[in-house]
Amino acid sequence: MKPIPANFIDDFPIDLGEEYQPLRRALKRRRGFGLLFVRCSPAQGERLIARVRKDIPQKTVDVLYLDEPIDNLYEIIDKLPNKEKLDILFIKGLEKSLVDYIKPGIGGEGDYYKEDTVPRILGHLNLQRERFRDDFPICFVFLLPLYALKYFIRRAPDFFDWRSGVWDFPTSSDLVEQEASRILSHINSEYFFLMAAPERKEKIFEIQEILKGSHNKFNTKVALVTALNLYLGINESAKTLSLYKTILQETLGSISQKLALKSSVIVLHGLIFLMVKDFQEALASFDQSLELEPKNSHIWSMRGITLFYLARYEAALASYDKALRLQPDEHYVWLCRGVALSNLERYEEALASYDKAVEIQPYNYYAWNKRGDALFFLERHEEALASYEKAIEIQPDNHHVWYQRGIALFHLERHEEALASYEKAIEIQPDNHHVWYQRGIALFHLERYEEALASFDKALEIQPDNYYAWFFRGMVLGFLKRYEKALTSFDKALDIKPDDHDVWYYRGIALSNLGKSEEALASFDKALEIQPDNHQTWCVRGIALSNLKRYEEAITSYEKALEIQPDKHDAWYRRGNALYNLKRYEEALASFDKTLDIKPDHDDAWDRRGNALFDWERYEEAIASYNKALEIQPDNHQTWCVRGIALSFLKRYEEALTSYEKALQLKPDYHYAWYFKACCYALQGNVDLAIENLQQAINLNPDECREKAKANSNFDSIREDQRFQGLIEG
Repeated sequence: MKPIPANFIDDFPIDLGEEYQPLRRALKRRRGFGLLFVRCSPAQGERLIARVRKDIPQKTVDVLYLDEPIDNLYEIIDKLPNKEKLDILFIKGLEKSLVDYIKPGIGGEGDYYKEDTVPRILGHLNLQRERFRDDFPICFVFLLPLYALKYFIRRAPDFFDWRSGVWDFPTSSDLVEQEASRILSHINSEYFFLMAAPERKEKIFEIQEILKGSHNKFNTKVALVTALNLYLGINESAKTLSLYKTILQETLGSISQKLALKSSVIVLHGLIFLMVKDFQEALASFDQSLELEPKNSHIWSMRGITLFYLARYEAALASYDKALRLQPDEHYVWLCRGVALSNLERYEEALASYDKAVEIQPYNYYAWNKRGDALFFLERHEEALASYEKAIEIQPDNHHVWYQRGIALFHLERHEEALASYEKAIEIQPDNHHVWYQRGIALFHLERYEEALASFDKALEIQPDNYYAWFFRGMVLGFLKRYEKALTSFDKALDIKPDDHDVWYYRGIALSNLGKSEEALASFDKALEIQPDNHQTWCVRGIALSNLKRYEEAITSYEKALEIQPDKHDAWYRRGNALYNLKRYEEALASFDKTLDIKPDHDDAWDRRGNALFDWERYEEAIASYNKALEIQPDNHQTWCVRGIALSFLKRYEEALTSYEKALQLKPDYHYAWYFKACCYALQGNVDLAIENLQQAINLNPDECREKAKANSNFDSIREDQRFQGLIEG
């Protein structure tokens, strides 16, 4: 509980009107338990408490301030250290536990009773009223605004039925002005931007109550409608504008033309138009007010904001600069100026503007956030990260800054930290599809594909037309080798954005992995319609054509890729393969040599170069090429085997046998190594080992090895051997 200052009564003259005396008598006579309800403003409530303490000194009076929503009033009262001595307990702030359940409206359209759920606090009071009566011999006085009192009556009838009375304190003109001033002061402070939704709702109800009164001055009324507009936000602004116009029309008739055109009124008019996105009307209002007050920095800044929303960024800058010449220490104008410069992609200048904003006001989280964005676009990611962290230090529950921090970390390739940042953002705002998508990207780069898939699915559950999520979902499914599902995802992405090269490209890759080369080719062709200068797509198109054995067309495709990217080693390598398949060995050899000029450690190119030389019967050179491939990749059993074959053709049988043995160490069930090893022994005249190794080859692949052995002259020396004939005949 908060004490009322000793000088409170002296600071405020206490005139509570005729309602006060009946309430004072009721409180003075009351013994033990009682329930009283008083409808009053916050300021009236404080005056009432002070007056009761003064007028009934024989009673012990205290105040319970409820600054946060509560579910259980009984427990709070039961824990009061002085509850045994209390006669009267004023309770302020119960409305904070109700605002989440009340739907606000304007222009008479509000409905206090629209929500179906009863607040837990009211359910608690209904059920616990006997305990309050039996356990607390205290007179409880609930001080409530009208909206909360009406809702209380409707939703806690059992508790309310035990009331000893209801008092309504009308608001005087001076008090209205005081209350309006209190509410409007929040609009002009950063506190407005930090308000949680329930607090904003509470302010909306307070403003609506004041507007219903008859004591409101014109300027106060206009200012309050502007405030109401700001609290309600854009969705309700059209209704607010209608109310504003009504107030304006009602009041203009009773004031002079000079007053009607006062700059302050015109500015408020412009603010309303700004909020309902009628930017041209807003601009006209601000221009009109500047004719009256050309040196008013605030009007210049509002004009700049309006021009910004009209996407006239250069003009907005000129307005902000004018405001800053008049008032150079307005941090929010420096901030707005930075945002305009960012939209013009003048990030260095924007950064200087944000620096100025945080120099003047170091605790503006939004300025630190936008500063981080400027640094991010300048690719100064470490500095951007530091700026985002400063924003988080000021406002740790802002999901957007955590999100931006994650993106900065992602670009620094600190994916684990980026993931943690995205998860913090999700913890604060779990229904943001952008964050779920970026979380999926981080998991994708961490090769945690199942988790990435779940993250993309969550993003799509929230926003089903998120094209990027469908695309990366397909990518993840491709890495998981679920190609059919990947295709479905890519097709969904193409439904949303049919002209995206990358989706057609990866769709073709998925089709290739499914062995659907014709469909893959069509997908690559579609990608090339969109982006004809993409060398990678020309290359994979060549692969699809090679898979279809359309080698001439494949070569043309590879050459197109090389025309765009002459040092693309993969295209040179695949071109060599296509030429090799056409038995154009000399051209293939030149293509493999070009591959190796660009990438000397390309083991496959050395291997395929060896094959071209082998088929060209240049066995010594082939062996040298195989040796080079094996230096780079010594675990390739196929290269060891073909190396053995080349050595056999040079009659270097012992070296050949060693090569076959190496292949079999790496892959013991490699039937070709057993077969060619048998050939080698046959050529050496070692019948037993030839039969033994041929038996192993036939055991592993009977049909192919028998057919090869029947026609292979290497076995002529043992062809009459009954064991050989038995193996061949099966």
